[in-house]
Amino acid sequence: MSYFKKNTLIIWLIINFFILYYVLSSTPELEIHYFESQLLVGLAMTIISFPLGPLISYIFWTFLPINYINNYYFDTLLFWIPYFIGGTIQWFWLLPKLVHKKSSKKTDKD
Repeated sequence: MSYFKKNTLIIWLIINFFILYYVLSSTPELEIHYFESQLLVGLAMTIISFPLGPLISYIFWTFLPINYINNYYFDTLLFWIPYFIGGTIQWFWLLPKLVHKKSSKKTDKD
């Protein structure tokens, strides 16, 4: 793993876990306002994982039947995980493959 990719992955993980930590640590205020806390997670994660994160989250919530436990922590984690997976796949698997493919085509043309 290259130095740049490793550092980018560390920054990605820090940002994601900070969002999760912020929402879960401010539970007394946000648990009362459940919708607002889920909106905060959704907006923050959409910004950093767009476009694949929201797409995977939509697929996750549309096609997977999940029984709610009515637990604030569990619900928040379930809401956060699809965005995290989508963003990780997008930024650390798909994008490097596309860049590598484009750069190899460019060098082949030269």
